[in-house]
Amino acid sequence: MAEFSGDNAYRILESIAHERFGATPGERKGAETLAGHLRAAGLDAKLEEFRIWTYVDDEASVEVLKPYRKKYAGAVIGLSGNTPPEGLECDLEYVEDGASQYLTDVAGKVVLGTGPVMSYEKVRELLDKGVAAVITTGGDPHRLPNRKAWTEPRRLRVGKLPSLDVEFGDALEMVRRKASRVRVRVRQDEREGTSQNVVAEVRGTEFPDEVIVLVAHYDSISRSMGGHDNATGSAIMAELMRCVADEPLKRTVRLALCGGEETGLYGSRDYAGRHKGDLENFRLCINCDIAGAIFGNNSCFVTGPESLRWYLDAMGKEFGMGYEVSTAVYSSDNVPFSNAGVPACAITRGGGYCCEIHTSRDELDDVDAEHLAITGRYILTFLRRVGNAVTFPFKREIADDMKKDLNRYVEALLGKHYKPPKRLKPKAG
Repeated sequence: MAEFSGDNAYRILESIAHERFGATPGERKGAETLAGHLRAAGLDAKLEEFRIWTYVDDEASVEVLKPYRKKYAGAVIGLSGNTPPEGLECDLEYVEDGASQYLTDVAGKVVLGTGPVMSYEKVRELLDKGVAAVITTGGDPHRLPNRKAWTEPRRLRVGKLPSLDVEFGDALEMVRRKASRVRVRVRQDEREGTSQNVVAEVRGTEFPDEVIVLVAHYDSISRSMGGHDNATGSAIMAELMRCVADEPLKRTVRLALCGGEETGLYGSRDYAGRHKGDLENFRLCINCDIAGAIFGNNSCFVTGPESLRWYLDAMGKEFGMGYEVSTAVYSSDNVPFSNAGVPACAITRGGGYCCEIHTSRDELDDVDAEHLAITGRYILTFLRRVGNAVTFPFKREIADDMKKDLNRYVEALLGKHYKPPKRLKPKAG
C-alpha cells in the first residue's frame, strides 16, 4: 500500500513554483506539469478547457505631487479598468473605511481607503459620486500590496473604476504628510483567454457509482508563484491520487485541480456545471487550499452534516494534531459542489508566511516536505476510511441555515443579489 510521501509532494510543488495566473501561459504550463505527474503515476489525466477573462502586463503606481513629491508602487486590482497612459492627476481624499459618511465630497477625486470591501453596491456608489480612482490598503504594516481581482460579473454589471492596492506604510505616509494632489496610473491588458482543469479518476472496486471528489486550485494570482495559495494544495492532491491509484478504494475517487479560482472559482464552477449529471452520485468533496507551513495551525471547515464535523474532529484528536474543526462556508472550490448539495470539507494549514497570500511574497520560504505530509497523511487516512467504509458514514445533506449561507455567498460572487439602479429617461421636449 502506497503511503503519502512528503518528499514526492515537495517535488511536485517545486515543479509548479512559478506564476500560474488564470488563462495565461504560466497557468497552462502548471496544468500540463501536474497532468504529467498524474500520468507518471498511471492515471489518465486530462485537461478540460473553459474561457475566462484575465489580465496581463499589469502595473500601478501613485505619485504624490502636493505638498511633497514621491512615487509609490502599487498592485493593480485586476479587471477594474485603466487610467489614461499618462495617468490621472486629481486631488486625493482619505475616506477611512469607505463608509458613505466619508464620501460627501469626492467628485473628481482619487479616494484612499483602509481596505474597504469593494462590493457591487460600494463600487456603484463611488461611480455615482464621481470618484476617479480608488487606492486601498490593508491593516497589516508588513504585508505587500494585495493583488486580487474583481470578478467578471462585477465589471459587467456595475462598471469599471481603476483601482490599486498599496502597502500600509506608504498609505500611512500619504495620510500623515497630508498628500493632497496625486497622479495615479493603473495599466492592465484585459482579455479573454483559456483556462483549464486537470482531471483524473480512479474507479471504485465495489461501489463505483459512489464518488468522492478531491479538489484544489492550482492557479496563482498575478505576479506571484502562489506558493501557499495554492501550489501546496495541488501538490498534496496530486500525491494523494498516486496513493489511490496504487490501491483503489471501494468507492470512486475523482480529482479536479482547478484553474481560475482566484478570479471567481471559475474552474470548480465549470467542473460542477460540466458534470452536473454526475453530481447526484457525489457523496463528498474534499478540498485542500493552503497547506505546508512549518509554523502553522491545522483547520477544517465543514459544509455538511454535523456527523462529518465530529468525525474529522475525532480524527484530529487521534492524530494528536489539534485540528480546529468548524461548520462554515469556506471561500474556495468546495463551494460549487456544496451549492449543488454535495457535503464538503476544506482541510488547510495556515500560519507563517500564509499571511502573504494574494501578494507577490507568497513563496516557499516556510514550506517543507514534513509539513506537506502532515496534511496529506491526514487526508489520505480520512479518504481511505470513508472510501472503504461498508456503508458511507455521512448523509448527503446540508442544513437549511448553511444552504442560506451558500446561497448568499454564490449570489455575491455572481452578482445575482445586485440590482442596477434604474436610470430615468429624460423627458422629451
